Amino acid sequence: MLVLSAGAIGATVPAQPRLASETIPGAAGTKLLTIGEALLLAERNNLSLQVGAARQESARAAGITARQRPNPDLEVQAGPVRPRSLGGPDGTGYGFNLAQPLDYSNVREARSRVADGSVQGAEAALLALRRSLQARVKTAFYQVLQRLEQVRIAEEELVTLQQIRERVNLRVQLGESPRLDLIRADTEVLNARRNRDSASTRVEQARGSLFVLVGIALGDPVRLDGGLPAFAALPPLADIRDRALRSNPELAQFEAERRRAQARVDLEQRLRTPQVTLRAGREVTPDQGVWRFGLSVPLPLFNQRQGQIREAQAESAVADAQLESRRQVLAGELDFALTSYAIARQQVDAFESGLLRQAEQTVRVAEAAYRFGERGIIEFLDAQRTRRLVRQDYINALYEARYALLEIERLAGFDLQEEKK
Repeated sequence: MLVLSAGAIGATVPAQPRLASETIPGAAGTKLLTIGEALLLAERNNLSLQVGAARQESARAAGITARQRPNPDLEVQAGPVRPRSLGGPDGTGYGFNLAQPLDYSNVREARSRVADGSVQGAEAALLALRRSLQARVKTAFYQVLQRLEQVRIAEEELVTLQQIRERVNLRVQLGESPRLDLIRADTEVLNARRNRDSASTRVEQARGSLFVLVGIALGDPVRLDGGLPAFAALPPLADIRDRALRSNPELAQFEAERRRAQARVDLEQRLRTPQVTLRAGREVTPDQGVWRFGLSVPLPLFNQRQGQIREAQAESAVADAQLESRRQVLAGELDFALTSYAIARQQVDAFESGLLRQAEQTVRVAEAAYRFGERGIIEFLDAQRTRRLVRQDYINALYEARYALLEIERLAGFDLQEEKK
């Protein structure tokens, strides 16, 4: 199994090359950024996570509200009283009325389940945002390392072609090779320089994307400290699929929404029962005092909550459909990610088992043949170009496997590598 760490690919590709990091030991004023620090910065500075956390707190507060009982209503009145008959006493009268709506326990329980569904949905949404952000940060971090590898390959190719060009120039001056060979060598050097410059530009673009994601100013002297971790054996595919159905935060969000919608249907049906309000009051005048007790009940003659119930049932049907749709999409996305990972790993194994070594051998044979005049410069340059392409494809396959693994982890809802530790 290939173990990858920080380092540079040499001019001659070994059987198991070491992948680069951006670490520059002793670079004055340069801050080193590990992938763990990048994740912490992203979570601290990401506004979407802050919005998600605020929504979660709002849902929790709504849960408290749903469990609260209604407050009683107190009405107090006072004023002068004139006698209704001659000789009656004058004075001041006063009175008060107290009304207490009855909160049925079954209604409060259904209302609480609606609120709990909202809380669970907000928590799952926040977790989905966090998992997505982590995957994006890791991908952006590794993309910088991948671009750096491409730059180093391009730089090494440029140095090699410049050396070949000098040797060709010497042979042309000695009359051992035609001037056309020098022109071809110059063309290859110019092309290699263009490739190096393009790769350098892509490094800066990848660094900019990462720094924006984690909240680092683009001008800050920050270098990445880290490399591509080793690939560990994955759990069985059936276990990954089963775990994904249980752990995927987006799926958990849709499941919470379905529970909330079902609870709302139950709540609307229970609210058809009229809410009784108990009333008590006392009225005092200069010549008498009266107590009054009673209750009030709304009569459901015209509105029996048919519209609210049908609306809640429709929302429940939508939530069921969205959940099943998301399950199907998740299964397809997970299968695609697993297939991409398997293909990339097969490519990596193919490169490590022989393609890298064969590309090196081809270059050595072509170089010896050119030195002894058995082959022309075209064959030699073609061999150099083939080796560069093989090295680049190998690096791309390594990182494509890592990106596919990150996507699998995002969809599954847990870190596959950590599960094996």
